[in-house]
Amino acid sequence: MSKRPWLFLCNFLVVSSIAILGTSCEGNTDRYYYVANKTTDTIHLQTWRSDMYGDSTVIDTFIEANSALQIYTINSRGGSPYLDDSPGMYFYNWLITRKTLPDTHRLDWQSDESWGKELIELSTTPSNIEHHYRFEVNEKDFK
Repeated sequence: MSKRPWLFLCNFLVVSSIAILGTSCEGNTDRYYYVANKTTDTIHLQTWRSDMYGDSTVIDTFIEANSALQIYTINSRGGSPYLDDSPGMYFYNWLITRKTLPDTHRLDWQSDESWGKELIELSTTPSNIEHHYRFEVNEKDFK
């Protein structure tokens, strides 16, 4: 009889350890969105983004010539090795203008080809992964 409480305790510890390890290995995916200004003029970016919870983020910023700016970051549970198709589809009413000239940027921000993509695997267990999405603004893309 005296061995049964120890057996129960050992089983409880084994099951608890497996449960803790199973839930703690979920990992994380961080998504970073950048706009790179490859022009000789400061540009003005205006857009907004809405997440699945209905929260909106307004982005209204200037980006200096020949520089890049991180415009948005989103984190999600679970490490995903799959890059998003058309990362620009998450932004609405995307407008880029030059600061000194009345030109409007014409490249389709919702097209998958408009975005450079990079995946960085920080760790495998738990799976921690970064997705970097980069939209480049060039002189030739203005009207």
